Amino acid sequence: MKQSSVVRLAELLMCAAAAASWLDCGGTEDGGDPEVTSEAIVCTTVQAGSPWWNSAFPRQSGRFHVELTATPSAGNLDAVIGLSQGGASQWARLAAIVRFNAEGFIDVRSGNEYRADSAYTYRAGATYFIRFDVDLSTHSYSVWLKQYDLESYTRIARDYPFRTEQARVVALDNAASFLEPFRPGSLAICDLSVVQDDTTGDGCVRAASGGGFANAPIAGTTGAMIAHFTATPSVAGIDAVFGFGRGVIDDYNDYAASIRFWTNGLIEARDGDVYRADVPVRYVPGAAQELWMIVDLPTGTYSVLVSAAGSPWDLYEIARGYRFRTQQQVVTALDHGAAVVDSATGRVEVCSIANTTPRSLSFAREGNYGTLPLPGGGALISGDARIQRLDAAGRTIAEIPLSGGMAVDTRGNLYVASGPGGPLTLSSFTSALAPRWTRTYAVEGELRAMGAYSTGEIAVVVGSQLVEIDPSGSERRRIDLALPPLSSTKVAIAPCSFAIAYERDGSVVVEAHEPSGALRWRRSWSGGLTLDVMASDPSGGVVFAGTFRQTVDFGNGPFEPIEPPDGPGPNTYLVVLAGDGSLRFSKRLYTMFPRGVATDGNRIAITSELFAQMPYMEVRAFNAGGAQILDWNHNYDTAGLGRTGAVAVGDDGRIYANVELAFAPGAQPLFSWPFLLAFDP
Repeated sequence: MKQSSVVRLAELLMCAAAAASWLDCGGTEDGGDPEVTSEAIVCTTVQAGSPWWNSAFPRQSGRFHVELTATPSAGNLDAVIGLSQGGASQWARLAAIVRFNAEGFIDVRSGNEYRADSAYTYRAGATYFIRFDVDLSTHSYSVWLKQYDLESYTRIARDYPFRTEQARVVALDNAASFLEPFRPGSLAICDLSVVQDDTTGDGCVRAASGGGFANAPIAGTTGAMIAHFTATPSVAGIDAVFGFGRGVIDDYNDYAASIRFWTNGLIEARDGDVYRADVPVRYVPGAAQELWMIVDLPTGTYSVLVSAAGSPWDLYEIARGYRFRTQQQVVTALDHGAAVVDSATGRVEVCSIANTTPRSLSFAREGNYGTLPLPGGGALISGDARIQRLDAAGRTIAEIPLSGGMAVDTRGNLYVASGPGGPLTLSSFTSALAPRWTRTYAVEGELRAMGAYSTGEIAVVVGSQLVEIDPSGSERRRIDLALPPLSSTKVAIAPCSFAIAYERDGSVVVEAHEPSGALRWRRSWSGGLTLDVMASDPSGGVVFAGTFRQTVDFGNGPFEPIEPPDGPGPNTYLVVLAGDGSLRFSKRLYTMFPRGVATDGNRIAITSELFAQMPYMEVRAFNAGGAQILDWNHNYDTAGLGRTGAVAVGDDGRIYANVELAFAPGAQPLFSWPFLLAFDP
């Protein structure tokens, strides 16, 4: 396969001004062959009346782009910068040309004339960033401009043909510049670079019929990838493909995950060895389709979301859990996207190609799951009417057709609680998910908590009662917890204790109890507090979070509320207590709604949302000392739209977070896309 290359044309700074007499009529486009200089430079200054300046670069015969800066000394030069095959000593040797013209505008050579798609004036002393996007296969190029204080390029020429005399040139390997001698001044040229790739100045790739594969490098991913892009097919009945793979893609079998605009007018996705779609979505020629892909490399699967053309908030999932292309089932990384058109006519333009994946994302599983991390790595996940056992890479190695609350005893046996609203039913399985037994107990109510004691028993809190069950399924004892009748009351089971937290008159109360029910310690804080989420660590420490409306101090400094005039402020607290009830640390988080909290004693994870007309999702994690080690939100046009849910932390430090990616304006998203994300910060 081809490899992308970036060629820097110099290492030493050299600003040189050459002065020489211009003889006779050599300054006209039809003139003779004056002296040629060739320099590999970071910076040079070409003077009016000087010889042609040339700088060679490695031979390019496909798609590539050239970037440089140019600073004119006057506003009425007649100066050119161009690309050629071999050194240039006259205008006719240049294939692609940018001109600073005598009228004060920057224009571009198109065949046998200079013109521009949009007027772009220049002024003395200003520095202009210039980018040539060149395609030797079509003998055409585009030109982009920006100034130093602008982030994005402006396109002033699109697909202009090479200068007429160079219409059939097969390669380019030189940059050149010349200034007409009768207009005094100079042009400083700096930072010339050549990049062999297929991208354009606005970050797009464009593939045309017969033009081969157009590649765009992306941030490399080895775990899971959340990708976004837009794609615009030019004609109906096209056969155009865009997808992701490892390395430069120059064959269909290089794609791991891909979509296509097909001759039947529909958008489809590759599933193993065929293209298909779960939902038929038509494309409109000339209209940009917005697409999202969430790719999971450990399982070799991906899902695709697409917006309906002309109705960007009508969203459809056309692929759920599709398999990688058969030839790429074992690919371990993705670092390129590529487009290609295989029909007789047409082109496709793919833009805004963004890999918004945090580097610590290990895998992504579509759906909303309860998660129970397993000792030493891996996890059990409950959802979609089944429980799956995942290995450390996130691959399913066993499953059972059952879902519910989960706990694992000291021997690795699994216990699943089901039957909410009716009698408690508990089923037990081996670590390989082979059935052991099923029992029903005379206790009814909401399942509040479930966990394993270090002695091997399973504790299940249903309603206000804690039921302790031995590994054989026999009930050992039952404790009436007399829990406050509040929805905010939380219960968590630790190996040697259980914890209860609840609200009371604007205060939060946290208690730790022996397995027998005896009180270990109780602590409380006031300050207009709510209690939203709570968890316990293996040592019996407690982590809880909520919001505050008044000044509150949990022991390491006061938190002052922010009170905006039009709604609640970002007043969330996070408190981490040791096993004896002492404060480890507290944090003031500038978010609004805590949705989940978890800890393994060494890491603390919290999911939350900040609401400002739309929900902005956040996943954070801290180490045992309170230092932040993860801060992620789904990046969609710089907005983290989405909702969050439960979170879990394994003893290997992995963080599992339920999120719902949202794609719509307003408080109630029109489309919510649930995923379980696993992070290794």
